[in-house]
Amino acid sequence: MKKLSILIFIFCKSALYSQTIENIQIHSKELNQDREILVYTPPGYNELTLQTYDVIYVFDAQNRELFDFTHAMIRFLDPEQNFIVVGITSPNHPETNYNRQNDFLPIPVNVAPEDFFGGRKGNVDHFLKYLKNEVAPYIEKNYRTKGRKIAVGHSLGASFILWSLVEEPALFNDYIAVSPNLAFDKERLVNELMNIDYENRKSETFLYLSHADEGIEYWREWLPAREKFYAFLRVGHWTNFQYLIKDFSDETHWSSFPPSLTAAFKAYVAFIEERDKKYSKEIYEISISVKVPNKTNEVYIVGNQPELGDWQADKIKLNRKSDFLREIQLKVHSPAIFKFTRGNWETEGTVKFHDGSNLYIHPEKQNQLEFEIEEWADN
Repeated sequence: MKKLSILIFIFCKSALYSQTIENIQIHSKELNQDREILVYTPPGYNELTLQTYDVIYVFDAQNRELFDFTHAMIRFLDPEQNFIVVGITSPNHPETNYNRQNDFLPIPVNVAPEDFFGGRKGNVDHFLKYLKNEVAPYIEKNYRTKGRKIAVGHSLGASFILWSLVEEPALFNDYIAVSPNLAFDKERLVNELMNIDYENRKSETFLYLSHADEGIEYWREWLPAREKFYAFLRVGHWTNFQYLIKDFSDETHWSSFPPSLTAAFKAYVAFIEERDKKYSKEIYEISISVKVPNKTNEVYIVGNQPELGDWQADKIKLNRKSDFLREIQLKVHSPAIFKFTRGNWETEGTVKFHDGSNLYIHPEKQNQLEFEIEEWADN
């Protein structure tokens, strides 16, 4: 009976939080079109109001399986890794000969326009402006974002996110390109990608590339195009740029998406963990105040840099301001990643309106911080 009670408690606690998907309509001035985006928020988003999230942008979300698999797969891999997932849909308007190919492709320069994807005129420049000037600002304004944007694309959607790396390198931080078409317009994308200054990316970048059986029995021009880019990457060594290439040639162009995306995110989680060990050279002043449940509580801040104790649970103690308030002023690097304890890890504190994972802030944007300890682990 005791085991049954525990199981019921765990189920009820997890059921408190629900995930949501919103369909949002945007009238795009950049595209002169009405557009739809989908926004998935993870379990606890509405309740855990101190939590912030990185954002994954999934292209071709008019194919809901791509969008739905992405947010569902993350929950299966690691429930501790939560993201906001934005689905970018592309329309299909036969009357104007406009569809996803217009969104994802540039105007051709190496082949005749009438021979380029059914005579469609590439509209990628306006599509990039739509994302940069309308979609991304909307998400940043209306959702609690942490700062990084991850682009996920399949096929021409993958080609597009690589094109954005060329034309708008600050639009996304990380890229997951599943079976991109690198051969269009006589390998134009490959040639553009080989001229990027990868060494001087402003932040660490993760690039994942995969292919299926394209180029073997069909779309034969895809094979030499991708091998040309793969060879370029394999001889490059860049400080702020990490890449991973995966072969799924036992899968078809469509069936490779689930295993490829799963492999991508397993690698990406490892990349995040390594990235979070690093921080900026710049120092920022912050003020932290913490409400405690008991007036006898001493509070320590424990984090990812010497100014936060280098994860030593009893090194940086907050000052007593009043019976139930502790505070401290610090000079820290960005990002600041931390937790609170009472002096050892057995007494780790759970912060109200937060899911219990590490607190994560950009001190260049936030310098006055207030928290409340809901409970201590040993209570």
